[in-house]
Amino acid sequence: IDNDGSGGSWDYVQGLNFSSGVVLPQAGQSFWHSSFQDANGFVIDEWLISPRIPAANFETLSFYAGSIGGSFPDSLKVLVSTTGSNPADFTEIAYFQVPGPTGSWTEFSFDISAFSGSAIYVAINYYITDGGTSGSNSDNVWVDHLTITGEAIPPDVVFADDFENGSSNWVLQSTWAVTDESSNSPTHSLTESPGGNYAANLNISATLATSIDLSSYFSAELSFNAQYDIEQGFDYMYVEASDDGGSSWIELDVFDGTSPTWQNYSYALSGVVGSSDVKIRFRFTSDGGFEVDGMHIDDVLITASSIDADPPLIVHTGPAFYAGVSEAFVREAEVIDISGVSATAINYMVDGDTTTSAASDSTVGDVYFYTIPEQPAGANVAYFFSAEDNAGNATTQTTMFEYIAGDHLIFDNGVVDFVNSFGPGSTSGLLGAAVRISVPEGEKAQLTTALIRNYTDVNRPNSDMLLHVWADNGGVPGTDLITPITVTPEATLENTSPMTRVDLRSYAAELSDLLGDFFIGFTVPSGEVWVTQTTPGTFGRTFTFNGTSWGA
Repeated sequence: IDNDGSGGSWDYVQGLNFSSGVVLPQAGQSFWHSSFQDANGFVIDEWLISPRIPAANFETLSFYAGSIGGSFPDSLKVLVSTTGSNPADFTEIAYFQVPGPTGSWTEFSFDISAFSGSAIYVAINYYITDGGTSGSNSDNVWVDHLTITGEAIPPDVVFADDFENGSSNWVLQSTWAVTDESSNSPTHSLTESPGGNYAANLNISATLATSIDLSSYFSAELSFNAQYDIEQGFDYMYVEASDDGGSSWIELDVFDGTSPTWQNYSYALSGVVGSSDVKIRFRFTSDGGFEVDGMHIDDVLITASSIDADPPLIVHTGPAFYAGVSEAFVREAEVIDISGVSATAINYMVDGDTTTSAASDSTVGDVYFYTIPEQPAGANVAYFFSAEDNAGNATTQTTMFEYIAGDHLIFDNGVVDFVNSFGPGSTSGLLGAAVRISVPEGEKAQLTTALIRNYTDVNRPNSDMLLHVWADNGGVPGTDLITPITVTPEATLENTSPMTRVDLRSYAAELSDLLGDFFIGFTVPSGEVWVTQTTPGTFGRTFTFNGTSWGA
């Protein structure tokens, strides 16, 4: 910080060359340097301030410094703050003259045990009142290799359960129970399906019976061990937290797929810390299809600290299946932090181009509103949120969300009942499928993107498919409006049932000014392609192709 208003301050350099000698780093490749030329008149007041240092049982602060020495002595102040990083927040603990000669380094050490238990900032202040080009007490000074010693303060354990004493700490719904079928330590764990596979069509939870009081803490963490086998893409285990005794819930994580070995999972509870009515629950949902073993949970632990060591929690529900709008897109996110939020932004990329960041437009309580400008129809927009709290914790960012700009004509209710296969290698005997798309009466459409929801797992690999856009022929697909496009389904073992995106913007000449009905779908020339299915289909909207004719 240039506190004297001179326009100059500390510089980060790799070396200095004076007539009296050369200065090289004491350690590493660079060091900090200031000089008489940074004065404003006779006053030099230049601050070098550390990032926030988490609370600990502190012992010493040490660093190396040097100067040219001689007839123009340099002096440094050492200061510590437990509140903020502005110069007025600091307490001076030392003011000393820095010895020379040029190129030398002297280590200085100071007792900072009085600041134990608090997060701190450390400042080195080059402060001279008779300095500058006309003064008597300044020349050049340099600083390197700042070190703080001490011991970390362990957090408080506010809840622990290894399930060796039963399930009395939990309210269990339906089939949830403690079992000895599998465990991490010593012999018992919690599961939603003791004795075998879980049942179909479940929505059941295991919830802490008694609320946890985190009102006197500034950060907290939930951790547990788990192993699981959950049908990927259809059944899920949710980990959720509540700050109002269970009236509302914040999702911390969701599990599906398979992890046969015990693993540890941990989550910052920044969204609920500060509340006296905190609950945790594990909530399991299954569909009507395939059922497997489920999840075993062990060693549930909640720890808490009086220091805010966690970044803000950002809660946002992204667009389903890339659903976007044709105008500017207003996004909202709940940003929660007990120390308050100092900065937040939405960061977006259009068609994979450079990232643009924009601050929020407005705020209502903890909810922040952001605007992504209008984009051309068919543009793929990816975005994430970032935020930083007033305690100086590192910026956090959400996962990436995506949408496709434009008006969406959606004929999919989002519910997956089954999966079905198409192609010469399929058991269904079907070679393709199509959906009738209806342009609103009195309007024209340009088709820029097609979306088809594919599926895969280890037993259901996909071949390529041909994407078609057909004219209407008396209520069934007719002639192709474009040459069919070879498309590889986007489904992977990590994301088993995504929408496969087909960019049609380059076909504007053929797919503009569309009226009434047309059809989008696919055929499979070889192999087998899997897609999701809702049963029953909508009559007159969904059609399948057997190689000869179309049927509803």
